[in-house]
Amino acid sequence: MPGAGIYSKRPGDVLWWIIAGTLCWTVVRVPDLMYPGQLGDYQLVFYGILLVAGVVLGTCRPEQPWRWAFAGFLALALGDLGALGAFHLSQLNTINVWMHVRAGVGGWALHALPILVGAYVGSSMVAPSL
Repeated sequence: MPGAGIYSKRPGDVLWWIIAGTLCWTVVRVPDLMYPGQLGDYQLVFYGILLVAGVVLGTCRPEQPWRWAFAGFLALALGDLGALGAFHLSQLNTINVWMHVRAGVGGWALHALPILVGAYVGSSMVAPSL
């Protein structure tokens, strides 16, 4: 649909953005809480779960599948910045926030990549013309 921008006209689309962000944040953060210090052992499994989450999201909402990776990226970025503000409130200034964003953007993009691939796979299963 040309000219629609990143927002779809379908009802309930905001809910899907929230679901995508929550899925990404949960898959990335919960194992860190369950297995502190052992994340390297389970990293491949969690990337696989992100890929499956992307397939599910791409199958349910096949139009513009890139937005599910974008939603995951935003969820991780906002979650990390929220944690930075919660734990280091006395050191919160523009320079510290900027340094945190510069340090974290690569990791956020890396975690969003399996969702992007999965969303395109899921959308191609439903609508092969995409």
